Amino acid sequence: MDALRHAVALVALVGSPAALSAWFWIHPFAGFWRRAGARWAYAAMALHAVAVGAALFAARDALLAPRLPAPGWLVAPAAAPGRCRSRRCSGRPRTTDAAGAARW
Repeated sequence: MDALRHAVALVALVGSPAALSAWFWIHPFAGFWRRAGARWAYAAMALHAVAVGAALFAARDALLAPRLPAPGWLVAPAAAPGRCRSRRCSGRPRTTDAAGAARW
């Protein structure tokens, strides 16, 4: 399971920034890329994606920690069973007034 989680994290780490940063190279310079042609645009974006992906892959050990310890003071409130104290969570059905507005 850890190997699968690490593989998914690595794909997200390498692929997402490359795709997002490519957007900033394509859209502001759309006129230039139209004049240059599709082949040059795809070649430049592929080169850019490979460069960004390779840089992030080289730094993967520092960017993907094995498993960070979870401090108990953060885990306890998240694991404690909670109860919604608002009127919306009370389980009572909604009613409508004479004007048709919903009321709790």
